[in-house]
Amino acid sequence: MRSGTVRARRALVAALVLAAVATGVLAPARADTSPPADPAAVVTFLVGLPFRDGALDSFAKAVSTPGSARFRQFLSVDAAAERFGASEAAERRLATVARAHGLVARLDRTRLFARVSGPVAAWEDFVGAPIAFRAATSGSAQDSDKPFNTYAFTTANGDYATRPAELAAVTTWWIPTLSQYVPGLDVPGLPPTSTRGDANLLEYPDAPLQPPPTNQGSPMGQTCIPAADAVKVFTPDQLSQAYGLRGLQSRVGVSIEPRVAILSLGGGFSAADLAAGAACFGYTAPRVETRTGVGVPSPFVSLNGETALDLQTVSWALRNASVVREIQVTNTDTGYIEAYSVALTAWATPPDVITLSWGDCELYPRAGAGARVATEGLLRMAAAVGTAAFVAAGDRGSSACQSTGFAPADPRPTVQYPGSSPFVTSVGGTQLNLGAGNARVGESVWNDLQYGLTGNAVGTGGTSAVFNAPWYQRPRTPSDVRTVPDIAAQAGIGPAVAMYLGGKLQANGGTSQASPLVAAGFAMISALLRAEGKPPLGFVNPWLYQAGHQHRGAFYDVTVGNNQYPVEYAPGALNVPACCQAQPGFDLASGLGAPLFDRLVLHSPR
Repeated sequence: MRSGTVRARRALVAALVLAAVATGVLAPARADTSPPADPAAVVTFLVGLPFRDGALDSFAKAVSTPGSARFRQFLSVDAAAERFGASEAAERRLATVARAHGLVARLDRTRLFARVSGPVAAWEDFVGAPIAFRAATSGSAQDSDKPFNTYAFTTANGDYATRPAELAAVTTWWIPTLSQYVPGLDVPGLPPTSTRGDANLLEYPDAPLQPPPTNQGSPMGQTCIPAADAVKVFTPDQLSQAYGLRGLQSRVGVSIEPRVAILSLGGGFSAADLAAGAACFGYTAPRVETRTGVGVPSPFVSLNGETALDLQTVSWALRNASVVREIQVTNTDTGYIEAYSVALTAWATPPDVITLSWGDCELYPRAGAGARVATEGLLRMAAAVGTAAFVAAGDRGSSACQSTGFAPADPRPTVQYPGSSPFVTSVGGTQLNLGAGNARVGESVWNDLQYGLTGNAVGTGGTSAVFNAPWYQRPRTPSDVRTVPDIAAQAGIGPAVAMYLGGKLQANGGTSQASPLVAAGFAMISALLRAEGKPPLGFVNPWLYQAGHQHRGAFYDVTVGNNQYPVEYAPGALNVPACCQAQPGFDLASGLGAPLFDRLVLHSPR
């Protein structure tokens, strides 16, 4: 999960596990670096509309909960939008206000929000304030200050400008910023500062605090990993066996198509890397169908390690997929809203699963509380139409906010959003331990601090400061608030999983590895159900928690390790949040444990 590359104290570790750092609000443009915005340039801002949030919440719970009379009676996206989205009267009111000021309002297909577009001059006249503008410069799409034109209505201190009264009367929120990708200024391939893999896949610092584990499993299956590096990485075949994916891969084959959507915030991928991974490890390189959100007129040119990790993980986990969906949006305040909307609406059918490997400190919403209501509405909409949303829990342990510069003296454990949403499956991290014949010798909570690594090195877990305990968690935990993760899977980088980036092998890990792996497993179960003429799984958490209670053998119980992440809040003073230790059964470090898909599929709802 992005927050930078994982690094050893001395040696660079080739583990590009990226996760979003909270962007906050955009500061006004620097007047000395950019000319004024072109008055004729067309810009688009997102606005919220009132929708039937309570009714959508009730329906999403009912269709997701085993035993409910509505269980898995999903709606189409258009039917859900008509039933729960903004009314036609609300749509007309917004259209009238926009038209009066030379703007055009277009309702999203979900009817939960709208995109309002028009020339800079019209917007400035409407708001009564200038748009701060920062012109794009050449660079990587991973660096949001480079190939992006940035438009923003902000105050002198960087806060959002107040909505005009006419707009406030017909909307519930707005995001008065736009990051607009300029493809011609994007640097193709990997940016010069990007970590590149080489023959030495993984390097630890001298004299680590304790020796890192190695891969003792066998056989490795098809692989091109150099013999000298075999103990440092797992192969897709080994992980497929460990998590019970082989039977699903065989049953799904090439004739049943799992529908997987990957959300990418700020970078592209290489078809050559996908093909190289497939050739190395013996799986199919799927065709990638890419759709883009507002501000992204064409797919990103530069390569992104996070996107590469997601795509290659889904590809080997599915093994035989012919196509994978990918959604590219900017890593800005509009990112989550655009990403989930496009995932649900850009194809004729909604996906079986959506996987996201990004997150922010949940205490500080990207675009304010109003926009988070829209994101939560989209996640409920996903549940209503039969789509399961998976999100990487994070890679900063129980200090998700403190370690990214927020509330450094706060002693409480902190977690990331959208992983903390009650309507996503939060995927934490483990370190798998294999022995002869690839038998699972053990599996512990991912925490690479013990090996002298820093940065993104510990799976996030803990309690939400925003959400109450969801209905499916209350019987399993004494907490009265939402806890994460729900489940966990391989995330450690010693051993790690190898992938291709920029034509070279690179060792990878993090919960960004775990989320697409787990999402692909559930996508195959949903695909098998659809092939039988039955509905897909939909939002899986209520069923998972029930299965965890009734069929304990469907999960590997992770009972070893913790995800404590010390943060220095004053010189020489460390704050270690009192969370979270693995224990028998459900816990705040690994959730229900690691899924065993060959057993879970036996208990899937029919």
